[in-house]
Formats: sequence, C-alpha cells, structure tokens
Amino acid sequence: MLWFPDTSVLCNFAAVGALVHLKEYISDRGLWARSIEAEVHASTAHVPALQQIIDETWFPPSIAANRDGEQRRVDSFRRIHMFGDPMIPKEHLGESETFVLMTRDEFRDSTFLTDDGEAFRLMATMGVRTADTVDVLSELVARHSITSTTAFDLVLRMEDANRELRRLPKTPAEFE
Repeated sequence: MLWFPDTSVLCNFAAVGALVHLKEYISDRGLWARSIEAEVHASTAHVPALQQIIDETWFPPSIAANRDGEQRRVDSFRRIHMFGDPMIPKEHLGESETFVLMTRDEFRDSTFLTDDGEAFRLMATMGVRTADTVDVLSELVARHSITSTTAFDLVLRMEDANRELRRLPKTPAEFE
C-alpha cells in the first residue's frame, strides 16, 4: 500500500518530535503531490522539525498533476468540492492535487493521510481510502511498535501544541 500524506499529519508528528513513528508507519511507501512538498517546505518556518522529512528524503520526487486535463481537474475539485477561493489559488491545493493523483490507475489503492476533517469526509465519500493521525497511532499500537499509553500521550502533546486532529480519543484504550 502507498501513502499520500497531507501536510496536517506530517505537521502533527513533527510538532511533538515524533516523526520517527510516522516514518516507521509510512516506511518506503510514501508519495507526495508537488503542492504538498511545497507546503512542507513553507511550513518549516512554523514547524522546524519538518526539515527532517526533507533532509532525509522520506519521499521520492514529488508527483505533479501534469497529465492531460489534470490541472483543470485539480482546480475544479479545489473550487467545487473544497470551496477554494478562486482568488487564493493555493487554498486546498494539496488535497485537491492529491485527490486527482490518486485517481490515476497506479495510485488507486493508495491511502490519503489527513487530519483535515472536511477533506477526510469528502475523500472517503468519493471512494478514496483515508486515514488520520489516530489511525496511524492505532496501527502502530497494533504492530506493538508503541503502547496505547504512548499513543494517547502523543495525541495529548499534539493537542497541547495546538495541532488540529480530526478526532480526539478520550483514553489510551481507544488505541487498542
């Protein structure tokens, strides 16, 4: 399985110094859209730990939505489904570009990682496999890579760092 992360999930783990866990989860199966790569570069100003993803080249070269009609589809998706402002061309660009890329035959079985609640809901209703930060942590608990207490602690730390999670577990048991 391939993973297409949104900047939100990358920032959540980076903000609490837990990129090692996300890297284990993604392994060498991560891909990113060109706009997500650009967002990560820009976000290093606010979340410096993101630089680790760039320095360690977690992902192969980013993928551009540059096949026939893809740019038009990205813009349409961004404006119609994500309610992106036509005057703000980068608004929701990452989610939109990722969606279009994931409709390519070679990426149809991939999973979109996001904590953007609207993007998660929309993609799931459009048949895209989706997961969020809590799903990542739950899988790491299932693999015995971390404990449910560690997963819960990471979520609390993300919340304390003002990171937006799609959902907030109330106890460590919710990761089991």
